[in-house]
Amino acid sequence: MTNANGLSVIGYFLWWSVNSVKILRNAFAALLRECDIDYDMGDDAEHIVSLRRAAFLKAVREVKMGNKKFLVRKILKNKDNYIFGLVDESVDTKDTNLSYYHSATMTFVPETGDLTCDFDHRAFHAIKERYEEYKDHMNSDDVRAVLLQIISQYHRVGVRRRGGIYFVPEDYKVQVGKVEKLLEMLDASSEGECYLAVAPQIDVESSKRAIYKAFMAGLRDKIASFNEEFDKGSMTRKSSWEKRIVEYKDLRDEIDFYADRLSFQAEDLKDQLKNLGDKVRAKIAK
Repeated sequence: MTNANGLSVIGYFLWWSVNSVKILRNAFAALLRECDIDYDMGDDAEHIVSLRRAAFLKAVREVKMGNKKFLVRKILKNKDNYIFGLVDESVDTKDTNLSYYHSATMTFVPETGDLTCDFDHRAFHAIKERYEEYKDHMNSDDVRAVLLQIISQYHRVGVRRRGGIYFVPEDYKVQVGKVEKLLEMLDASSEGECYLAVAPQIDVESSKRAIYKAFMAGLRDKIASFNEEFDKGSMTRKSSWEKRIVEYKDLRDEIDFYADRLSFQAEDLKDQLKNLGDKVRAKIAK
């Protein structure tokens, strides 16, 4: 595409700043709809249970780290039930010793979201207060994770190995504008500070070469990881291997996409992915 200055743009470098955000999940979902961004917030029953579980465990971690007068100790922890003991610490300066007393038992059920305690205890109130906030709100980390998932749909390339800066092709100019609008609205409606930086990349050989290097580095890392995973046999479920077959196909499509736009040959990489797929299909067939 050619911009107003007569320069052909091949895409954009993107990076964002999302700090001190606190927004209700429902409010964030409304912003996504208003910006016409197609993203599944995962409001199915299974995901809601997962959110409750994560909110509870985060609340427990924070309370454990922030208090020295009591302890929160795990008694039972599985996907259906969490039981923690709330233990008070007593310091005897005369005899110079410590003693501990199991004061209350706290129970959390992810399926229903019920958080109860058999005796009134300040640790329980602190955990419950944080849990009630976290299960309904999104913070900066939550928003960053959503942003990364959104632009992952746009054939993005990580420009840096450690992340933070991404290239998105010109094909997704409209979608990039929607994400930019989302962060502007989030900045205005939440307690945080948010923005999306968009740097157009001109269609010149140096730009293509830089993007090509980043794309190839990320691709080789993925293929090496897939090979290591297969060699170690770290996955045992058939459904997990079948999911990898789909991922290999998506990766081949991505190679075709960038090979066309950056004018390079990638038959050897596609052959490597095909070989991986053949090995996995043979494993599934056993």
